Amino acid sequence: MFSFLFEEDINKILNRYKIDKLGDYSLDKKNIKEFIKESDDEVKGIVRKIIKNTKYVDFKEFMRNLYKSVKDLVKKLKEKKKGLFYVYKTKDFDNKSNKWIYKYMKIMIKHLEPNIKIILIDDKYKKIKTDDFVILPDDCIYSGSQIRNNINDIIKKFKKNINIYILCPYISSQGISRILYKDSEIPYDYNIFISNHININKYVINNFINPEEIKIISGYYGNLQMKDIINNEDDIYYTDFSGVYLIYFNHKLADYASTISLFYIGVVPNKYNKKIFEKRVKTGNKGKLNFQVIPLISNCIYNKSNINVNSPICPPPPYKRI
Repeated sequence: MFSFLFEEDINKILNRYKIDKLGDYSLDKKNIKEFIKESDDEVKGIVRKIIKNTKYVDFKEFMRNLYKSVKDLVKKLKEKKKGLFYVYKTKDFDNKSNKWIYKYMKIMIKHLEPNIKIILIDDKYKKIKTDDFVILPDDCIYSGSQIRNNINDIIKKFKKNINIYILCPYISSQGISRILYKDSEIPYDYNIFISNHININKYVINNFINPEEIKIISGYYGNLQMKDIINNEDDIYYTDFSGVYLIYFNHKLADYASTISLFYIGVVPNKYNKKIFEKRVKTGNKGKLNFQVIPLISNCIYNKSNINVNSPICPPPPYKRI
């Protein structure tokens, strides 16, 4: 059943799973021209640099790198003579990409080593033993804060010297540092393993535009990206674009903390939109915000007054796909 899946032509995966046949989410060349035209003159050059250096990872490329990560996991299990491992189900497992990664991970392991047993567990599971392998699957790790919290939760819950394996095809250096950090207050001598991966540091915005340019482009978005634009919540996240990553995936555009989501959604950096941000910050007005939006991602349509930068709706996240 699985023998055909991972030959050189990975298109066979795409043909098998309808869940991922929802179109192209690469940058829209026609809209890019219109977006640049509508941008203010002082920012046009910066916009061009950002677009030129944006990395779009299509499904085929992502699967290819996920497969490398899974092969690395299988190799490690063989070295440790382990025929069983556990996948830890975090609290938000079903509403993020983790469950989707888990699905394909199982298929790949079935192809590579069908005798390996996989058990999905949560924090109520009581049979973990010392030296067992607990896997945390993810698609891309940016800051590493969330995965670090998950690691701490696992150690505090199971209270054993276990092996924690981070299965993720895309990780930043910052993420790796946080993953490997060990809290001195946790007494258990657990091991951390990180799969074969692409280091996303090459896509950090600071590699392509200088600090002054980052200041200028950030200023068009009020030097902030706001969760409450859509949710009408009180949280306003003050930040600029420094340190974010110019990368997005066929299955997901990351939130404001990891990438320039407002930009990719298509909120044009011009005086018209800038005034909307400034008024929102100054007055706290939670009414409709009628942005000028020219989506930079193909096949993405947004409600101009309903821009969600905390959980972008397009490209459609895996758990929202039919």
